[in-house]
Amino acid sequence: MAQCASEEMIKTICISESIKRYSNVDIKAILNEVTKSGFGLYVIVLDNHTGFILNDGKEIYFIHSTFISPGCVIKEEAAKSAILVQSKYKVIGKLKI
Repeated sequence: MAQCASEEMIKTICISESIKRYSNVDIKAILNEVTKSGFGLYVIVLDNHTGFILNDGKEIYFIHSTFISPGCVIKEEAAKSAILVQSKYKVIGKLKI
């Protein structure tokens, strides 16, 4: 799966009814949908990046490997993530657990 398009990966590992596509939608609206969908781990595909959204029931985090400094895996508040805010296209799906 590492060689396939990220959106194909989402179709394979996520609950099909949970997969949503967004184009030019404010990140706050998307995070409101994640809040409504409840606790869980989600895969999110961006313009040029893929990561995870974690809804722990209290906060929503974006977990991803940074491609700029510090160049490691980070967990940050999703609403404050520059890469999430700047991405024009997003596909998100809740993992099958």
